[in-house]
Amino acid sequence: MSLHNTHSKREQMYAQFEQLKAHATTLARPGELISGHWMSEESHFARFTKGLIRQSGAVSQRELNLTLTAEQRRASLTLTLCGVFEQDRTRVERALERLREFYAAVNVRIGEVTYDDISEEFRTTDAGSMPNSVLHQIYAQNQYSTGVALFFVERITSPFGGGAIGGIAGGTPGPSLVPSTPRSGVVVATEVEPDARAIGHIMGHETGHFLGLYHTSEMLVQNTHDQLDDTPQGQEGNTNLMFPTVTAGDASLSQDQGWVMRRNMNVFPDHLASEGAE
Repeated sequence: MSLHNTHSKREQMYAQFEQLKAHATTLARPGELISGHWMSEESHFARFTKGLIRQSGAVSQRELNLTLTAEQRRASLTLTLCGVFEQDRTRVERALERLREFYAAVNVRIGEVTYDDISEEFRTTDAGSMPNSVLHQIYAQNQYSTGVALFFVERITSPFGGGAIGGIAGGTPGPSLVPSTPRSGVVVATEVEPDARAIGHIMGHETGHFLGLYHTSEMLVQNTHDQLDDTPQGQEGNTNLMFPTVTAGDASLSQDQGWVMRRNMNVFPDHLASEGAE
């Protein structure tokens, strides 16, 4: 009986993934290609106390990875699914729209995307206020000499209390082409706002810092702005990706901001990228 139940659940998950994949394909616009793959895991557990079973249960996890390709540019995003088609379909739609938004203004193509696991001890991190902090230990896990390493954690704790921290970059800009340093990456907290578009916003914002972009205006220091002519100052810039808030709403980058990013050593011209220098 248990074997039959396992097969039934597996077939149900497969059918749900196929439904989502078919729906995602219908969202492609002219000139776009949407591809993807899915992963699922179901684990059963039992907890014992003095040889007696005190608790038993099961944990199920499902992920869908989507890649959007358009005009020789590519971006990828991994979504954790809940198993309810209507809710998962909405998350897929919003994630794809977020990827399109960042194409338009930046003119930076995302190259090869690589995924690696880090230790569970890094599920929560501090904000890096002390030398050799947990945050710096996470950055040092980066073994890649090109690109930008994004580390996903559940929470970033603030030493000062107050509001939640969505992400932290290793520098503005971060160290280019140098792995394994206490600044070699970007950390993104997924529990601040689990909405796919908000997480995409944090990823883009903190990667912007790593590639050399400052906040359009600092909220805690008056009359402090970036030095770009085409970014609005103060609250007028709240729809810019580099405004210091997290949002699932619309956001964009200016042409000058794109100019800054394209001159970072982690961003290669197309003719070099096509030769393998991603």
